[in-house]
Amino acid sequence: MNTFNRIVVIILALVFLAAAIITLLVTFEVLAPDFLPAGWFESQLESAAGATGGLLAAIIAAAVVLALLMLALLLREFMPSGERRREMMVVGSTEEGEVAVDQQSVRMLAEKSAASSRNVRDVTCDVNETRGGLIVSCNAALAPGTNMQEFSDEAKGRIKEAVEQGTGMEVVKVNLRSRYESGGGRRSPEHR
Repeated sequence: MNTFNRIVVIILALVFLAAAIITLLVTFEVLAPDFLPAGWFESQLESAAGATGGLLAAIIAAAVVLALLMLALLLREFMPSGERRREMMVVGSTEEGEVAVDQQSVRMLAEKSAASSRNVRDVTCDVNETRGGLIVSCNAALAPGTNMQEFSDEAKGRIKEAVEQGTGMEVVKVNLRSRYESGGGRRSPEHR
């Protein structure tokens, strides 16, 4: 998510969090419904303050859930991106423990394998884990005139072999989409 979008999300989360907290405070009569300047939301807050029974319980529950969701969203947004939980794939498991590999590492391995073929301008891959094994899907930009069928056969074999050797997991399918791209030099996956 780019910086502008993150700022918008943070601002909206703060506004909704404040609304939930104000609603709770008015509902529990800690604040008066006319607390906000210029009479903002005064009629809605008066309705919340005057609620009883099931409606009161629903207002409190909704405000608490909204506040918790916004807190979780804010925590996620403020957590450094390197510390965010990465998608891990379990390679093996024994009584002593399990071995897992980062999905992004497998993706980079597939991209590097495909990029080692001749005439590759750029390649991006995605890796999905299924019950039967891994499915690797790649998009490749090739120099004009490259035989796409030869490239496809060669790249699929390289990707399958590299990922299986690197992870010990079976690759059940390699999907490859190719297109011609003119100009520019070759770009490796790590320089994107």
